[in-house]
Amino acid sequence: MKITDVRICLLNLKKVESGLSSLSLNKADIVAKKKLQSAMLEVCEVIDDVKERLKELEHPQR
Repeated sequence: MKITDVRICLLNLKKVESGLSSLSLNKADIVAKKKLQSAMLEVCEVIDDVKERLKELEHPQR
């Protein structure tokens, strides 16, 4: 796995997070808003995992 690929993945995940946030802000329907916010939180967890993996790739343990 290349570091560049992980960085691109992270960038795309951040775009998804931003899109979900925007959709959530624009929804009047409370149920839809909560589902979008829930999805955004799940994406945030994945982003955190990918950030950790990126650190491991950038600074491997010897």
